[in-house]
Amino acid sequence: MMEGAEYARLALSLAAGYLLGSLPLAYLAARSVGVNILETGTRNPGAANVFRSVSKKLGAAVFVGDVCKGGAAVLAARALGVEDNLLAASGAAAVAGHMYPLFLRFRGGAALAAAIGGVVALVPVPSAIGLGVGLTAVALLRSSGHAAGIGLVAVIVSAVLLDSPWQALAGAVGLAVTVLMRFFLTEAIKFNRREFLEAVLRMRTGSGVKRDKEEG
Repeated sequence: MMEGAEYARLALSLAAGYLLGSLPLAYLAARSVGVNILETGTRNPGAANVFRSVSKKLGAAVFVGDVCKGGAAVLAARALGVEDNLLAASGAAAVAGHMYPLFLRFRGGAALAAAIGGVVALVPVPSAIGLGVGLTAVALLRSSGHAAGIGLVAVIVSAVLLDSPWQALAGAVGLAVTVLMRFFLTEAIKFNRREFLEAVLRMRTGSGVKRDKEEG
């Protein structure tokens, strides 16, 4: 059973993780070159939008920074003496901070990079293998979400083969799965919204053509 000091350390690590995750690196990087990322491209304050809409170099730098946010949250918790089986909670706090950042009025990104950082801090060697597989998948598939899923499978397989601590692996998987589920759910909502709008447009266009024929 946890004692008062342990609860205090956990609470402090969660607060630190959330604040780290809230750092709006994408917003600040884009602002440094005179661009408001909240009004550019997909309007998502994340590395992918900076990469595609502002600058590839800046986007890569933001990605690395966001990865470091998630990793730093886990490492800070470890330094504070949080139990190993609770370290993933600090990574989750960083992910929550990235998704709902305090400094951008809770308007954040998908947090894939922050989750990667947390997973790397929890299971470093399997994560390095999974990251290599994931980057290869990005180059081939051109989809960060699908590549992240493939990378996660590689992390799990590698961790099992390397006999990594199950607590760390469970936390890493939980962290990654949560982010990926949100990512794919968001993409599904966007897809359905586009399909709906296209259907409405077709109906309007068809109705207009029909009226023209009747009038003719």
